[in-house]
Amino acid sequence: MPLLGEVRCHREILGPLAAALGELEAAGLGGLVDAADYAGCFSPRLIGPGSGPSRHTWGLAVDRLVEVMERHGFGFGGRWPVPDAMHFEYRGL
Repeated sequence: MPLLGEVRCHREILGPLAAALGELEAAGLGGLVDAADYAGCFSPRLIGPGSGPSRHTWGLAVDRLVEVMERHGFGFGGRWPVPDAMHFEYRGL
């Protein structure tokens, strides 16, 4: 995976995620992505106490980036009524 190396994500987001990260790399913005800070797509957990499972549970979410990610089918949690500014989840193109 560009900028990150090996990742563990749902197969449906591998192409869009590679395209988004490749675009950042091609634009010279690769330094904005800290691979050491990348915690992965897959992390089984709840959205919050007493709520449903996070999209990380299925390997469909990535924390960090914005316009480039949205162009490649990812929703940005920073636009939610209760913002989660470091969250992205794949919604499709």
